[in-house]
Amino acid sequence: MEVLAAKAGGLRVLSHILAALPPSFPAALVVVQHLDPQYSGNWISDVVDRSTTLPFKMPQFYLYIIKNPST
Repeated sequence: MEVLAAKAGGLRVLSHILAALPPSFPAALVVVQHLDPQYSGNWISDVVDRSTTLPFKMPQFYLYIIKNPST
């Protein structure tokens, strides 16, 4: 498992990193983004979806993190 974290304002950098990852990236990837409390909704998932073809899920209770099954 790999973890990418960024403070507020770092979403652009995370987008560039995600865009550079190959579709066959062999590890689960957890992205942690600190957001200003004024932001809400799922706009971050839209940004990630535009940045990568890797499968993406917003966190929820009892979400299991597994290796990419296509590798």
